[in-house]
Amino acid sequence: MLTSMTTLAAPHQTMRFSEAVRWIGFFLLSVYAVGFSKYWLGFDDLVGPGGQPFGHDFYCFWTASKLVLSGNLETVLNPEAFQLALDNGLPGQVAIYPWNYPPTYLLIVTPLALLPLWLSYFVFMGGTFAAFYWALRRFFPRPEVLWLLLLSGIPSMNMAYGQNGFLTAALMAVALKAVLDRQVIIAGLALGLLTFKPHLGLLIPVALLAARQYKMILSAALSTFGFAALAALAFGPEAWMAFFNATFSMSGTVAEGGLPWWHQPTVYGMMRGMGFDGLTGTLVQGGVSLAMVAMIWQVWRKSVSPIGVAILMPASILASPYLLVYDLMAMSICAIVWARLAIENDNWRPYERFVLMASIVGSILLALGAQHGVVQLTPFALAATLPFLWLRHQDQQSTSYA
Repeated sequence: MLTSMTTLAAPHQTMRFSEAVRWIGFFLLSVYAVGFSKYWLGFDDLVGPGGQPFGHDFYCFWTASKLVLSGNLETVLNPEAFQLALDNGLPGQVAIYPWNYPPTYLLIVTPLALLPLWLSYFVFMGGTFAAFYWALRRFFPRPEVLWLLLLSGIPSMNMAYGQNGFLTAALMAVALKAVLDRQVIIAGLALGLLTFKPHLGLLIPVALLAARQYKMILSAALSTFGFAALAALAFGPEAWMAFFNATFSMSGTVAEGGLPWWHQPTVYGMMRGMGFDGLTGTLVQGGVSLAMVAMIWQVWRKSVSPIGVAILMPASILASPYLLVYDLMAMSICAIVWARLAIENDNWRPYERFVLMASIVGSILLALGAQHGVVQLTPFALAATLPFLWLRHQDQQSTSYA
């Protein structure tokens, strides 16, 4: 009786949900427009308040591109020389930006300096956002996609930091939609490119192995090695050695608290921010990571389905010991797939809409709150989605996607 009543009420619930998402998203779009206008007007000769360069992290990408195009690759690979190039490029900027990316990312960013810094920033942000939006629309071709993105607030965070969150999330969305559609080559190429941020996709190999998608695994492996070889050919094997050295140095910096704990929406970052030592944080993170591996194995071994993709997103974030706030963009994929399943099947559960909206809004609010002295609690917002997603998995193991 309860099920039939819920189903009868569902169309009205879906309408209220769509309207709420649209109006809140429109309001936030206005807030973002005003906020960013005020922010950009505070810059003087591309240097903002506190000595921050225009585009923040993007200035690092653009400078690396400029150095490569001018034949000074060795400067990018030398931390001290690269920081000096950053300081000389924008006198007055005080930010410290080590180059911690693999050479495959240099393949992507090398063209950036063909345009001036400010124009290159807007082209990169606009282009990668368009790619991400297009990738999400392939999951759910309805206006709610745009409004859910705006509702999350994560796009504004990515733009503020000048980061590549749109690009990584777009690659992940393309790869996972290709897995659903059995498009082996496209999935492999997207996953191969995504390896420039390997910590974002730690559970994807687990999911593919559990689903016995061996052709996908082979395609991704060949793509990864192919892009790695291309990068070595373009920039030399020393570029890979510099990356491994930088990764080792960065892991030590993170473990020692050199990166603010509020900036890391991980279980490890939460534990360290609460005052626990590194060993305790590692043990708790390890336990959560193993639990997420077990969950993904259980979900994906039964079928390759949209709900499996949705569960993979929060599980991947919770399983990773190292993520930054703009990497939460992957939760947008979860929100889009989740919303489509609920809207098209007209079967919202009690409190499910609230949890869906709270998870995407709450994740960024908790991350911002941690920046201002509140304990990092983002993992709890992510974990709150799993019971509802698990129930949908039980109901829709064989859901097909158009």
